[in-house]
Amino acid sequence: MILISGYTDADKVPGGVAINEWGAGKISIGAIPLVCASYGNKTSGGSAAVNSRMPATTPAEAAALWGARSELSRMAYAALDVPGVTFYGIPVAEASGAAATLLFEFAGTWTSAGEVTFQLDEEIFRVSFASSDTTLSGVATIAAAKINGLQNGGLFCSAAQSTLTATTSAVTQTGTGPVVTLTGTALVSADLVIKIRLGGAVATATFDWSTDGGVTWVATAVVTASTVLLGSTGITANFAAGTYVIATTYCAQTLVAGAGYVTMTVANIGVRGNQHTGFVVDDSKRPSGMTVKIHGGVVIPGGTARLANNGVAFSGGSGTDDLTDALAAMASVQNDYEAFAQNDATNVGLVESAANAKSAFDVGLLQQYVVTTNGTLATAIALGQTQMNDQLGCCGWVQRGVEHPSRVTARTAALFSITDGDQPNTNYDDMILPGAAPQFVAADIPNRSTMNAALNAGVMPFKTVDGKLLIVRAINSHCLNGSTPDYRTYDHAETTVPIRVRKEALVQIAFTKAGNPYAGPDVGDGLPPPGTLTPRLWDSIMNANLQNWAGPEFNWLEQVDENPQVSEWNRPAKRIMSITPVVVKTQFHGAGLIVRQTAA
Repeated sequence: MILISGYTDADKVPGGVAINEWGAGKISIGAIPLVCASYGNKTSGGSAAVNSRMPATTPAEAAALWGARSELSRMAYAALDVPGVTFYGIPVAEASGAAATLLFEFAGTWTSAGEVTFQLDEEIFRVSFASSDTTLSGVATIAAAKINGLQNGGLFCSAAQSTLTATTSAVTQTGTGPVVTLTGTALVSADLVIKIRLGGAVATATFDWSTDGGVTWVATAVVTASTVLLGSTGITANFAAGTYVIATTYCAQTLVAGAGYVTMTVANIGVRGNQHTGFVVDDSKRPSGMTVKIHGGVVIPGGTARLANNGVAFSGGSGTDDLTDALAAMASVQNDYEAFAQNDATNVGLVESAANAKSAFDVGLLQQYVVTTNGTLATAIALGQTQMNDQLGCCGWVQRGVEHPSRVTARTAALFSITDGDQPNTNYDDMILPGAAPQFVAADIPNRSTMNAALNAGVMPFKTVDGKLLIVRAINSHCLNGSTPDYRTYDHAETTVPIRVRKEALVQIAFTKAGNPYAGPDVGDGLPPPGTLTPRLWDSIMNANLQNWAGPEFNWLEQVDENPQVSEWNRPAKRIMSITPVVVKTQFHGAGLIVRQTAA
């Protein structure tokens, strides 16, 4: 029945009437922007409530919502480097713990001008000193001010000139051999040296402490029997053979270091702060007589373990988020692509469960997620293959990446969200990740065998080419069926295309139902009664769509003729039930070539 609202049978006025119906055609799923939603920590300076979903279209909006230096704001800054992205942020409550730190140490004496180039994550910057800047506290203050102004105050950490202290509770002789154990916690990241004088009485036994730069903190004339470098708290220092006082505790003093330190503190607390990195890039132009060192935080005494690229990771961050409440708050919200700063196994397990629960038929919120690590390949495999192994999740890996993993995650999800809408079967091989920082040195770039190992284990590697960070190949983390390799949903598109077909089919059902308010089983020959949808008629509609999606305009599918949709009438439930095979059109990833020299 054709009806015009308000034009009833009681209307007796002669003449014609007309209306326009807007948007009467089937909705184009490809025209609907896909959402990139990121989960990360905010700071107290942000106005948004925890576990709330808010959009941001500019870095300034992100800074106001979640705090300028916050993890979530910096994910937003990264995602917004991808033109056209529709970005939302969900701030996650911080766990209790501590913020990670890093130290720059200036020492020595000088009278000349100069400069030193540093790098904190992706940010490379120079600190210049005048010939009059000759005090340790002065140069540290200059460096701290420079750091605090980087990225218009949006860098992940703040800096301050600091005078550090070291305290220990005791130095204890244990056992019968030449062993001395340091107890307590030293709160300075300098190379600590302990010196013990042998042969004295218990009451006059003397211990000296100094930095490796030779600055003595306890000025006592001591006949040195041996010198040992202490590498961490609670270390046992082995001394040369000699006469020792057994089972006696010698109380250590509170020791004050020099003033030439810059302490950088991550804006958010938690273990992810330890994934930030610092470098002394170039000190060849420093003032003559100045020395510059870098130490991984204020809680590691005695030297700092450096990465293979000579960088130093921030340290001391403690406390792990819990995504439970944030995911629960988003249980009824459609986020097409989710980017998570949280990259520990426990939280990623929560993410996986939530994404798969939302994809169920009775929820119908189809979404994919991305996490990233900059750890070792073993760390990435433990996350991607062991923990995730999921068709809906991508596990990115940047070997010793200098940009924080959360930002790489946000960039990747943003790129997927603005690309897959137009073409869900996009080939991302060697695609540049917009705005991402390159790896620090060539040795950080994984070689072919390492990349292949990652790809076979459900890990999506990145590599640096010509100063740009590239996706090697976009894959899902699912790679095992039990313990058997399973690559049936390998490429990112092998999940994205079926999701798109499902969305298109649901829109087609709604559109078809508008013109067919009735349904029933197939009739023998000919067409069903007008307005009645049958399995055969529904198959003809959908198979025509599948043929279209396999054509050159779309290139989503292949082998459609061999794999048509098949439907049947479910008499008890009085509905049509269908199976729609989706064979994703194969992407071109590689070729083998034999160049055979042939004699004339």
